[in-house]
Amino acid sequence: MPYACDLIRLATSLALAGQESTLGAKAVCRALLEGYGEGLDDPRPIVIESDYGWLRKAVMCKRGERRAFWEKMEKLPAGRPPRGWREALAASMPEPRLPLRIGPRITGTGSLGRPRYVAVATWRGGPVVREAKALVTSGWCLARRPRDATLQLNAIAGGAFRAPDPHYRETDGVLVRRLSPNNRKIEVETGLAVMLSPRLIHLMGRDLAACHAGDAARAAAVRRHAARLDTATLAAWVAAARARVMDDHAAFAAAMAKRQNRK
Repeated sequence: MPYACDLIRLATSLALAGQESTLGAKAVCRALLEGYGEGLDDPRPIVIESDYGWLRKAVMCKRGERRAFWEKMEKLPAGRPPRGWREALAASMPEPRLPLRIGPRITGTGSLGRPRYVAVATWRGGPVVREAKALVTSGWCLARRPRDATLQLNAIAGGAFRAPDPHYRETDGVLVRRLSPNNRKIEVETGLAVMLSPRLIHLMGRDLAACHAGDAARAAAVRRHAARLDTATLAAWVAAARARVMDDHAAFAAAMAKRQNRK
């Protein structure tokens, strides 16, 4: 998949998330490209505890948020995951044969509609939480290489310029990761201001570059092409992608409304 697809996808997601924000698409693309260029020139993992105290302060949970997380885990509804998922969740625990409470989870604005289950266990007196989520092949691969459904997540996450999380792994199309109050994503509903800050967008560009720089066979070519990619061009691509996403969403909403009317 062309490296620019990742830039377009990330910038489009930010533009859609910030539709009501004063930060325009060009500003998003500018910060993203600046960070991406720096990341290609000096690829390295993002270590929050070492160099980014401002980000650590922004993402660390407050006491009430931590309490709310554990209360939600306590109230997890029972559910039966798809075949093989219980085994994947059990294998991700720190010890084998731990008793598990497993239930479905819906959160955030991404991956909605895909199966997502959480397993909660008690290990040495404390709680341990893991999440399993279904993955899908990228739209680009489905359009250009429909017979190749290979997912490259493990190779990217464990790349030469990444700091791999030992609890983050894809197996047979299922992503399993650890959950905790502070091991989480910045969600649109609660962290939009942080997400749309230019310095975080710049950092997202650096992190994406670290992923791409790990592909030694293509890194030099990506660096040469990216050096010629300007803000206006990326912003135009993002505008086209955003329009398609909005059209798709409108069609989906209309189909769902029609389906509801039939009931």
